[in-house]
Amino acid sequence: MNRYIVDVDESNFQEEVIERSKKVPVVVDFWAPWCTPCQLLKPILEKLALEAGGAFVLARLNTEENPRIAMFFDITAIPHVKIFKDGEAVDGFLGVLPEASVRAIISKYAKTKVDKLFEKAREEERIGRYKEAKKIYEAILDIQPNSIEARLPLVKILLRERNIKEAEDLIMSINEDTPEIRNIRSFIEFAKNCNKDGASDLDKKYSRAACLALEGKYEDALKELLEIVIKDRKFKDDAARRAMVGIFEVLGDNELTKSYRKKLAMTLF
Repeated sequence: MNRYIVDVDESNFQEEVIERSKKVPVVVDFWAPWCTPCQLLKPILEKLALEAGGAFVLARLNTEENPRIAMFFDITAIPHVKIFKDGEAVDGFLGVLPEASVRAIISKYAKTKVDKLFEKAREEERIGRYKEAKKIYEAILDIQPNSIEARLPLVKILLRERNIKEAEDLIMSINEDTPEIRNIRSFIEFAKNCNKDGASDLDKKYSRAACLALEGKYEDALKELLEIVIKDRKFKDDAARRAMVGIFEVLGDNELTKSYRKKLAMTLF
């Protein structure tokens, strides 16, 4: 076992969990050998513990061998994770969660170097300092090369910089398929239409909207796209609506996004 990961039982629970949590948060994984979901959660917890480098300690308790402790903490189903701080259980979760969700729960009590970098990057984004945020996300990827949580905002910043090729390469390197990822990919496909010849007026309007989006003139781009949706919802297989949703993803939940989401909904429904 690593010094940040320890097996606990009745003989050392008080020392390794209760007393130790007065110095550093202790994440207790209640598990059993027969529990398949426990085996799925185990590598996630161990990975986060190693990455944290001492920001928290992972303690693993076999409920089959330590039923009294499991009963005391009302563990009726596993895997069950409890977070101890200052000698008491303060939080936790039941079952197998995605790595990002587990990280988010633990980071409320144990700020790692990466957690602090994320907080700084998000603050830089909030105040519009995208170049500074970009550098921080790149630093996070140096530490965690496969971090989707860093890749996605970095893709959005690259799109703001009109670096379509690099943004596309980065988003295509992500194997997961979520609505957010699909929306960003839709935006990238839309952006490629800038200055692309088209026969109809709607083709030209769509191309113009793509160029406006790449110039950062998102409101003008959304206006053009909404007009396309109003005139022909089926244009390029619903491309204008999908492009608007892609822009919403790049912009985030700001006032412009809220305004045009409402306008789009009124147009569609």
